[in-house]
Amino acid sequence: MTKYVFFGTMNSIENRGILMGKKININFKNLETIEVEVGTSLFDIAKNFKKYFNYPILVGKVDNHITCLTEPITKKCSIDLYDRSSGLGNEVYGRTCQFLVVLAVKKLLGKNVDVIVEHSMDKGFYCEIVDAEIDKKTVRDLENKMFEFVKQDLIIQKVSVSRYDAIKYFNSKKQIDKVNVLKYISNSYINLYRIDDIYDYFYGEIAHNTGQIDDF
Repeated sequence: MTKYVFFGTMNSIENRGILMGKKININFKNLETIEVEVGTSLFDIAKNFKKYFNYPILVGKVDNHITCLTEPITKKCSIDLYDRSSGLGNEVYGRTCQFLVVLAVKKLLGKNVDVIVEHSMDKGFYCEIVDAEIDKKTVRDLENKMFEFVKQDLIIQKVSVSRYDAIKYFNSKKQIDKVNVLKYISNSYINLYRIDDIYDYFYGEIAHNTGQIDDF
């Protein structure tokens, strides 16, 4: 049996040859400027500005470019940050909820059971669970499993892999919906998101950790 383990670029400081100890200035919406070490993650920088938000910060913009919170900041810049009350943050929140559904299904019903997210509806999304019997108890069990992941505050790893390897991986898992999406992407490398041994692809950023999702 083929076992896939992706080793992606985790934006390591060592690989970039960054001199640790050097300081840079970070400006937040012209409200505050702080000084941090080169290579400090946007997640750690965002902790300085939690007082401006009612919900967990999910994603940011660095010099107006959408940036995940795991990204190390290597130069002086201006940042903006977004929680789920914003349009951008709400999109990140929704994608992360989808990943929690996938994770719960794989852990409870088996790794060969697939989840296909069909479309958004009202304030949620409609999905189909393939090759499994679903009843009300199963739905409750899945919801409880999702809340369990939230309490565990699991880090969601972002992994950069070749598009070709990703297609092979999803083919091996018979996730043809993901294969069909990736076939029409022109990039040589794409980002997958990982918790434990479960990988998935999303068109856009998702949250830094499961603890940032508390309502679904």
